[in-house]
Amino acid sequence: MLVVFAGPPGSGKTALARAVAEEAAATYVAVDTVVEAMLRAGVAADPGALAPAGYVVAEAVAEDCLAAGGSVVVDARNPTEAHRERWRVLAERRAVPVLFVEVVGAAPPAGSYEPWRQPPLVIDNVGPLQRHVKRVVAAMTAPGGG
Repeated sequence: MLVVFAGPPGSGKTALARAVAEEAAATYVAVDTVVEAMLRAGVAADPGALAPAGYVVAEAVAEDCLAAGGSVVVDARNPTEAHRERWRVLAERRAVPVLFVEVVGAAPPAGSYEPWRQPPLVIDNVGPLQRHVKRVVAAMTAPGGG
């Protein structure tokens, strides 16, 4: 299964995505981590220029993990339908279900954030983290799995 988190910075999606990955024994892949590693490696000095490449690298890592039979939790802003479509295509290519989780919180969206073509599971990230983890894991294991 491919679980793709989306939401603005500061919404709490990273903490939730990591907790869901741990609970579901899935591989956690974060676009921000990929971009930070590329910066440390000296690939470029501008993180903004690396963001598109970060998505491509994260997708490749996720695909390898899916090919090995594991589930993957992706942590990224995924602000546009173009970003989300890449994950849909990956899920189709690997023949796995995909679940999109949009995390909203107190932080207002930064930059452009397009409406969803297909409604995601929306988590208003207020209250105990474990309650939200259980909700996402239940959606992962529901019939149809996403």
